Amino acid sequence: MKKLFSCSSSQVAVERWGRDDQKLLSAVDRGDVGMVLAVLSRRTIRPTKLDEQGRSSFHLAASRGIVECLDMMLAQGTDSQARDREGELARVWI
Repeated sequence: MKKLFSCSSSQVAVERWGRDDQKLLSAVDRGDVGMVLAVLSRRTIRPTKLDEQGRSSFHLAASRGIVECLDMMLAQGTDSQARDREGELARVWI
């Protein structure tokens, strides 16, 4: 079952957050490009998946300007038009 939470005028489904999702988010948070690559290569993982706080690895990498991580995620087919819990697209700040 998916949890739903309200954000602005829409509802966003929060999918089950697993250990690999957390490893990816933590690696992005630390800027550990090598670990991001390792996590992405081990499993089929969706970097745009939102955790219960509405964060995604993809949006975090974009907000921190970690272009190497973004390139790896996009090379695996990550949806560049994915929105966060507030309905915002990822924006790169470098």
